[in-house]
Amino acid sequence: MGRRGRARERAAAEATPAAPPREPPLRKLLRWLNPIKPRSRARARFAAFLFGVLALMISGAAWANDRPALYRPAVLLAILTVLWSVRAVTMPEDPEP
Repeated sequence: MGRRGRARERAAAEATPAAPPREPPLRKLLRWLNPIKPRSRARARFAAFLFGVLALMISGAAWANDRPALYRPAVLLAILTVLWSVRAVTMPEDPEP
């Protein structure tokens, strides 16, 4: 293959649009965790679910290890679960994309 063939390949390669660069995984995670985003019902439901799971995990650890000091954080997380659940119920429906 001579210079002309390589020149044609380069011209064809330049003509095709380049794929956008991939976002690094850390930046993608940080973007997902960014609290400054529009509020939505799905986010509130997810937060309520997460607080509920954490409350159950901490209360299970307190019961299994006989550590009553861990019940207080579990109760506080349970209160957050209820509050975020109420917030999710009272929020307007998510807009259709």
